[in-house]
Amino acid sequence: MSSIVKKTLSVGGNVCFVGSLEAFREHYPDKAVSAGTLIAAEGNKKVVGDKFASVPSFRLPECHDEEEARALVVYVPQDIHADKVTIHVGGAVTNSDTHNCHNLIILEKGAKALVEVRYAGGLCRCGRVAEAFVGEDAELEIVSFFDGTDTSADVESVTFASCAERGRFTSTVVAAGCDSFKDKTKVILAGKGAEAYLNGVGVGRKEQRMECDTIVEHAAEGATSRQLYKMVADDKSTTRFNGSIYVAHGAERTEAYQQNNNIVLSADARANALPQLEIYADDVKCSHGSTVGQLSEEALFYMRQRGIDTESARHLLVEAFVGEVISKISDNLLAEEIARKVRV
Repeated sequence: MSSIVKKTLSVGGNVCFVGSLEAFREHYPDKAVSAGTLIAAEGNKKVVGDKFASVPSFRLPECHDEEEARALVVYVPQDIHADKVTIHVGGAVTNSDTHNCHNLIILEKGAKALVEVRYAGGLCRCGRVAEAFVGEDAELEIVSFFDGTDTSADVESVTFASCAERGRFTSTVVAAGCDSFKDKTKVILAGKGAEAYLNGVGVGRKEQRMECDTIVEHAAEGATSRQLYKMVADDKSTTRFNGSIYVAHGAERTEAYQQNNNIVLSADARANALPQLEIYADDVKCSHGSTVGQLSEEALFYMRQRGIDTESARHLLVEAFVGEVISKISDNLLAEEIARKVRV
């Protein structure tokens, strides 16, 4: 289940809509929108060429409820620049130990929006599926993180996003603070000149498990993608990054870059990384890289020599490590709040 807090900016009598799918259809009867449209397209996708058999994608969470009536819609009309929309997922458990929700986020041509997704405490298991449609020249930014005090929570989120010509999709995921946080994000750059920027932080403590999986599908020419994920594993925790760049036939002049860096803070912690490239076009610029290491002993020594105790020096180095990702959040106050939550 999900609830929302919203602010809107009215331009020419038009406003950003946030509400149920049923209410959306009443307000916009000419819009043919259904929950699961993008997901169904993924399942029915036909590939072209004889070099490959399928396009990579994700399965839905096992606890996901496909009931369309539960879908929440965020709709931004053409050329509207909406204020931040906040979606709260979870809350007090009543008759069920599972919370789930389905979000539809739709930006028309030239629209712009920031959506923050806060996973609340008091939930045991949460399955969230989001479908995002980014129109021509539109810009959508999504920031997702755990905002509760119940560390026994188990969060699993799957996002599918599609970008039209020159559309821009930005996602920042912060996996920290609960027993298990599994985020999967797939972006289809369907229009010429579309852009995707996927960023993530995973911080594991105790025996927690933090996972971030990504797929960026370059389906049109001249598209650009950047991925930056940084993971920190402490105590007996496990982190995982599984990132894929897929460049289809005909997606010439693609630029796609992926970087994953991992820090392991204890001998019992584990960091797993699997960066992947799958390219079927010729004129492309693509690269990926992954590192796994520990905090620099030289940096720790340097800071201790200047009167900073070991624990404080450790905190500062980890904060600087993940800070590169968090600084990419456009809302400075939100970025500061999240920075406080991920301190090790």
